[in-house]
Amino acid sequence: MKKEKKLPELKRGKWRLIDCFLFLFRVTPLWTALDLLANVLETVYPYLQLFTTASFVDTALSVIRGEAPESAIIMPLVFMFATFFLNSAVYQFEDITFARLREKVYSVTKEVFLIKQASIKYRYVEDSKTYDLIGRACSEPAGKMLERGGRVIWIAYRWVFLVITISSVFLKVWWGGLIAVGIVIPAVFLAVRSGLQDYETFFNVEKDGRYAGKYQAFLSAKDYLEERSTFGYAPFIFGKWKKTKLEMDRKNLKNTVRNSRRDNFIRSLSWVMYAAIMTALVFAVGRGELSAGFFVGFANLLLRAVGIVGGGIPWDVRWMAQATKNLGDLSEFSQLEEQEGALDPPADMSGFNFGKIEFRDVSFKYPGTDRYILKNCSFTINEGEHCAFVGVNGAGKTTITKLLTGLYDEYEGDILIGGKNLRDFTYAEIKGLFSVVFQDFAKYQIPYGDAIKLGDVNRDSDEDVLRVTEEIGLTEALEKLHSGVNTPLGKAATDGVDLSGGEWQRVAIARALYGNRPVSILDEPTAALDPIAESAVYALFKKVTEGKSAVFITHRLGAARIADRILVIDGGAVAESGSHDELVKAGGIYAEMFSTQKSWYEDAPGEEAIS
Repeated sequence: MKKEKKLPELKRGKWRLIDCFLFLFRVTPLWTALDLLANVLETVYPYLQLFTTASFVDTALSVIRGEAPESAIIMPLVFMFATFFLNSAVYQFEDITFARLREKVYSVTKEVFLIKQASIKYRYVEDSKTYDLIGRACSEPAGKMLERGGRVIWIAYRWVFLVITISSVFLKVWWGGLIAVGIVIPAVFLAVRSGLQDYETFFNVEKDGRYAGKYQAFLSAKDYLEERSTFGYAPFIFGKWKKTKLEMDRKNLKNTVRNSRRDNFIRSLSWVMYAAIMTALVFAVGRGELSAGFFVGFANLLLRAVGIVGGGIPWDVRWMAQATKNLGDLSEFSQLEEQEGALDPPADMSGFNFGKIEFRDVSFKYPGTDRYILKNCSFTINEGEHCAFVGVNGAGKTTITKLLTGLYDEYEGDILIGGKNLRDFTYAEIKGLFSVVFQDFAKYQIPYGDAIKLGDVNRDSDEDVLRVTEEIGLTEALEKLHSGVNTPLGKAATDGVDLSGGEWQRVAIARALYGNRPVSILDEPTAALDPIAESAVYALFKKVTEGKSAVFITHRLGAARIADRILVIDGGAVAESGSHDELVKAGGIYAEMFSTQKSWYEDAPGEEAIS
């Protein structure tokens, strides 16, 4: 069996442009080295051309003056043509090496970034700032890494060429070299300013662009179709979009004009440099310090140098200033903490008898905030029991689910499962303990069977898919699908079939049932349904989890009353605990909430009505 090649790690810490090149080298040392060699050959070529051109011109003049036989021109001519063919071969070699480098980098870099993205702690994804950061850092990572690493090689080539050329001028005419240095330094300074201002403009325009994108979605996306048609807000939103777009165009135009002026000034300086150096070289030829052939060769070198100073330097330095700023996102992203075991499949915990789950004086506040969502919260859930957590929105019900399932571990107090501290379980074991259906459940636009099998990636059983389909009441819907369990769901595939909102919800519940974990959690996935429909779904869930441990999270009490025990969360802790009847008789928080809501459920189907 072929051994799987280990992926390079993403460096943690501050990223510089050279780190991008080193990353390419770790991905594929061979093709990075060959691409570097191609650029070295491209750097050397102009000097080979200088000597072959000088030899040809000087020999030709000697033949014309009768100082050498006509046959003397043959070898210089052969060498000059050889350099032309060499140049063509170098370019072809460079194209091939870069294509292979690109192929390797794209395949590996995407995987490296996906692994990092899938491994970072949940709190970063839930925080809007770091979520945006992740989006920016992981947007086209392979292309950006290749551009940055490859550009480092290209920039190095141009600067080495420029330094060698100016040094050569120094050796022949020192004051010509001083003129060149005196022009290159201000050119670099102006290019840096342009680069920083470019980035500032890009940052401001990007913010405007996000707003413009939202306005455009309001005008075109299907999600807004009904309200767009009924409210007739299209002209108003179009005005907002147009105003934002015009502001973006104004900023871009202002920056373009500013850069154009600077670029033209730098180009003018480069031609002044060319004229001054050529004048100096003419004097050197006149004094016999330089042959006519070398003068012609230097003229070709200087034309290339003019192109670098007039166009290359502004572009390179501007790009480097922007890239260095943009590398801040990669630096921050690389330092985001990773969840140990995030990519491990769930452990098999089906035979684990936990006895009870216990919260002991648990307090928790979300990272970056000062308010405790849970404060000295204590309760127990017995094995095989159906418990419901109720309370107003924001009381901390879903937070309990997030702590139980290991999404957050920065809490005070202790959470015990079977007497063992939750912190002592591996993440794979925690994943093997709980099946959760969240309020914002995912709609996987993949084949129906696969969408359910995601509940347990350790096994592949069509029989179990059909079993949970029947348990959750989706058999009729499945029979209508043209390819059964192999039918793609949603509209991503051309032959995909979209489901109703209620059917998508049942698919999510079926996925949890397929997982067959010791504890199933229903965290308000039916919040979009009306109270009676929600009660029916919870009653069905209670039926199919009979004899197993289940947790219901809800703020609607019609769903909670079917639980064996209800825990009322208030002020970050359990304020009341008992059955529906006990809590109603107690006349406390639950009784008051139920009195407000009971009219919603007078016609709700009882558990016995669910067939």
